[in-house]
Amino acid sequence: MALITILMQQAPLMLLDEPLSQLDIHHQQQTLALLAHQRELGHSLLMVSHDPNHAHALATLLFLFGEGQWLAGTREDMMTTDNLSRVYQHPFTALTDNTGTQWFVPCK
Repeated sequence: MALITILMQQAPLMLLDEPLSQLDIHHQQQTLALLAHQRELGHSLLMVSHDPNHAHALATLLFLFGEGQWLAGTREDMMTTDNLSRVYQHPFTALTDNTGTQWFVPCK
């Protein structure tokens, strides 16, 4: 409901705390597309997410932090398996699908 309110108000800055956490995969992807469209319209978004793939899909600048680790920079510089593994303290691997999109997955 809060996301609908922000969209209806045409807020120039959207502060979003885990807006996708209670959604299934289909609705997460729909909401990410909606937020990307808002960004294209010139709105600014500040979003907290525990899923690195959400950040990879939407962000231009990233702040990664966890367990005393703080990293900041562009999506291209920050979204690496080394950075994610360091911040999450768990190994990650990157997979590329047939569209060229990278997905970051924790290793077993």
